[in-house]
Amino acid sequence: MSPPAIRNDRARALQGENAGIVSRSLANLIDFGVAEAAFIGLLIVAGILRFVLGLERSIVVWQPSAPVVLGLQFVLLTAVFTIGWAGAGRTLGKGILGLRVLTSSGEALTFRRALVRASLCALVPGILLFVALSGKNLGIHDHLLRT
Repeated sequence: MSPPAIRNDRARALQGENAGIVSRSLANLIDFGVAEAAFIGLLIVAGILRFVLGLERSIVVWQPSAPVVLGLQFVLLTAVFTIGWAGAGRTLGKGILGLRVLTSSGEALTFRRALVRASLCALVPGILLFVALSGKNLGIHDHLLRT
């Protein structure tokens, strides 16, 4: 099944071009929200499990230490990015904004490349800012992984 035809002339003209800082930032903000929603859900489920297992007297939201929070958020954000990029090439945020992550040759990312790119983007969130400095709208992660 082929993708739907692009009706907007301006959008059609931008096909194949690298997305700029604004659209990438908005897409990443949406994806961060997805990861945070998953994180909150995980805390609630963990609280319920702690109650069921008798570790708590009532159901309370689990409050892990700061290193555990950072580790879980890194894993969840990496998972959101990897699943989206290795599959259809788009996460929820990129899908909403009409963006897609492809290799420099226009192919879909392999799982391995998507995982490395996602880990890099989750570990160094400010890496996206280099897109604004690039004349080609490419970040360091794009150069390193040829995306």
